[in-house]
Amino acid sequence: MKPGFAGLVGAQGAALADLDDGDLLARADALRAPLVRHGMRQELAAEAFALAREASRRVLGLRHHDVQVMGGAAMLGGALAEMETGEGKTITALLPSVAFALAGRTVHVVTVNDYLAARDAEQLRPVL
Repeated sequence: MKPGFAGLVGAQGAALADLDDGDLLARADALRAPLVRHGMRQELAAEAFALAREASRRVLGLRHHDVQVMGGAAMLGGALAEMETGEGKTITALLPSVAFALAGRTVHVVTVNDYLAARDAEQLRPVL
C-alpha cells in the first residue's frame, strides 16, 4: 500500500469499487453527519476523496491519479496547488469540492474566465 493520504484514499477506494451506484450514494449520505460533526479528519476526508474518485471514474471515465489526490489534499488544507496544463486541475478541484460539500460547507470554485467556468461546471455536473 502507498504511504500517506493517497494510500488511505486508495485503500478506502478499493472497498467502493464493488458497490452499486445506490450503495455508493448511500455511503456519501452516511458520511455527511460525521464530516459535519468532526470536520476534515484525515480518515473522513480520505473517504470523501475516495467517493469522489469512484464517482468520477464511473460517471466521467476519469480516475484521479495519486498526484491529483495530493493536489486536492493540499487545497483541502488551504494551500494552493500549482499544476501544468493537462495535469487535471479540473478533476483535482473536484476532490476538495465534494469533501467540503458533503460537510455542509459552501463551495466556490474559481477559474480564470467564463469559458472555463462553464466548461468545468458542465463536465463535473454529473458527479456533483
